[in-house]
Amino acid sequence: MSKKLDFASQQFIGYYAGKWGELIGMIKAMGLTEKEWIKLQKDYPLDLTDVEIQEINEFFNPPKQICYKTNEVCKYNCPGVCRDSV
Repeated sequence: MSKKLDFASQQFIGYYAGKWGELIGMIKAMGLTEKEWIKLQKDYPLDLTDVEIQEINEFFNPPKQICYKTNEVCKYNCPGVCRDSV
């Protein structure tokens, strides 16, 4: 796994060199897993802003959709507006 993380670290450097237009697109293209992302943060120096780190964290753990009617987590996991809200 360390070779893959070495490569991922290099891709983050490439991201800052303007080779990628979108951070999450790069994450998907490299096939980075959540487990690898956690290890990468721990073991490698990453030149990422807090906002970029949060964006990656939310990619791996998206926020739950909240129903506007019940104010609870959507039981259908609806993208966009919860079905119970309309």
